[in-house]
Amino acid sequence: MHRMKGNAKSLTLITILTGLSVGITSLSYIGYYSSEESARQASPYDFILLNDQGFEFLDQLRLEGIGSDQDSFRLSEVTFNIKDLVEESLKDSPLFSHGVTSSVILISDFHKVEPNVELKEGEAFLTSYANLFAELLPLQKEKDIVIKAGDIEIPLFIKDIREDYILANKITYGNPVFVVSDDLFEKINKEAKKTAIWRSQIGINITEQSDLHRAEHIY
Repeated sequence: MHRMKGNAKSLTLITILTGLSVGITSLSYIGYYSSEESARQASPYDFILLNDQGFEFLDQLRLEGIGSDQDSFRLSEVTFNIKDLVEESLKDSPLFSHGVTSSVILISDFHKVEPNVELKEGEAFLTSYANLFAELLPLQKEKDIVIKAGDIEIPLFIKDIREDYILANKITYGNPVFVVSDDLFEKINKEAKKTAIWRSQIGINITEQSDLHRAEHIY
């Protein structure tokens, strides 16, 4: 009987320790995955060049025989009131008393990342909004809003809210990115280009991961 009780205690202890081990391993994996995901959200490419600067890096990659894939994006910006996209219970919050500045890209540039998305006239969608902000302040799609570019106001229907990460966090500051038709982008950019800080981004992914360290050294 004493031996049976001893075995039972040992089995209980083993079960507890196993459970703790599995729990710790799971938390470690979640932490690692979250860190990787956060890093990719902050910088969705291996390397990023802004405002048409740093072309020497691309030249050096070619000279060193390092292959890369590149996506180029023209950028502009608008302001809008985020309360137009939150649930009714939050609309009167003093947090939304000021406009939010967000980046804007063309649908044709977005097609480099996701080709199977289309927009009708007067439509737009938001992307790059799946971070901590999205958890604390979820936005609603299929809503009418008004954006402002310079001195003009433009009504838009927000068709969808997506999770694609395209622009560096240095540009977006965690705010969602507007994707609009090419014609509307040109209209926005004409008004906003005088004040917009960011005008372009080139995202660069190194083709062979074995070349990544050499590319980092060049960068």
